[in-house]
Amino acid sequence: MNSRGEKLFSAYWVLIIIIISIAASYLVISYYEKPSDIRGVEASFLINQVADCLTFGSTIKQDVLVNEKFSEKYSKDKILETCNLNFADENSNTDQYYLEINIYRYYFKTLQKSDFYDKIQVGNPEIPSMKIRESAVYLTETLYTTNENGNKAYLIKISGGIIKTNKNENK
Repeated sequence: MNSRGEKLFSAYWVLIIIIISIAASYLVISYYEKPSDIRGVEASFLINQVADCLTFGSTIKQDVLVNEKFSEKYSKDKILETCNLNFADENSNTDQYYLEINIYRYYFKTLQKSDFYDKIQVGNPEIPSMKIRESAVYLTETLYTTNENGNKAYLIKISGGIIKTNKNENK
């Protein structure tokens, strides 16, 4: 190949590398320019953490219920400590989290829940009633469990919500 052809070929390679570099830079900047909202994942993790705390496999833990009510260990005042949860948020004066646990007796034969047993609510009670879904993420999960002997079935409804709008809106 002659000298002129090599120079022209080199100029095209430099041009292609510059275009690829500009495109890659644009993609990276546009991706990181928008804040990532992981509140849905965080709410799902909260619910799963509580479910694991209350049950072992598909069996409700033996110390969760006493006389069809949550035991002292799982009471409203101790549920966060028992399940290793921390609702503290150094960036806000208001509670940014909400957790609600309802437990019912479940009848497999009729596939109905009935006999409401107990309820625990912890955190900001305004989260479930927030009308604007962009300002809070609120999820609910239902578990079907049995007691250790397998002769009683329970329906556990766990709801969790997270606000944290200030942190998600600030870049």
